[in-house]
Order: sequence, then structure tokens, then C-alpha cells
Amino acid sequence: MLKAARKNIDEAGLSGRILLQAGNAERMPFKSKSFDGVISNSSLHHWQEPVAVFNEIRRVLKDGGRFLICDLRRDAPGIPVAMIYLLLSDRNREGFLNSVKAAYTLKECEQLLAKSELENFQVLNLFMNLIVIPRDF
Repeated sequence: MLKAARKNIDEAGLSGRILLQAGNAERMPFKSKSFDGVISNSSLHHWQEPVAVFNEIRRVLKDGGRFLICDLRRDAPGIPVAMIYLLLSDRNREGFLNSVKAAYTLKECEQLLAKSELENFQVLNLFMNLIVIPRDF
């Protein structure tokens, strides 16, 4: 993943502006209140301890910082899931279905967030995705 990200950053001419850092989302290697924003796309269903990751997001965000967490939802409508499945290459189909099966429902996501230190959030149920953003986004 880091190799692909580095290649994309270099091709976009942004190598001096973006730092890539491998680490564990449950114990981020950053000081508290370090970031204006945190973005996570399509990884929530991979987190072993989602509440710990939400707590870490809160910890590394500056006061007033923004967050955007987007992932698939397990109860996504069947027809769009089937359409995307058919559009994917054979080597990506199984991984996509596994991701859908491992994803959370809106209610499950809200329950996890309620146990965390992340505050002032809303969970949107959009098409095939769950999107977690601040209420005042």
C-alpha cells in the first residue's frame, strides 16, 4: 500500500507535502492534537479494535479538528453490490465480497462510536457506504 501511495504522490508532484507513515491505527505514532483532519477510507471493517481507533482519532485531532470515516456497509442494497462485483476483475471480486460481509451496519457503527471518546459525530447511511463525520460538517 505504501509503495502504491508513494507512486501516486510522486506522480501528482506532491512528494514534498505528504508524509507516509506505517503504523497501527490503535496506537498512532503521533503526538496528541497533531492534526487538523483525519480521513479513513474503506478500512473500518479491518480494524481489530474500532473503539480504540476512534479514541486515537480523537486524541490526534486538534481542538475543532475534522474527521471523515467512510466504509462499505454490510446491509448495502444487493443490486449495486452485484453490479460492482460484476465490474471488478476476477482477482478483486472475492476481496470485495469479503469486505462487504465484514462491514458494519449503521446501528453497529453508532454503537461502537457511542463507546468511544469521539464526540459530536453523525453516521450517514449513503447508498453502499457508512460515512462518519462531525455533526456540524
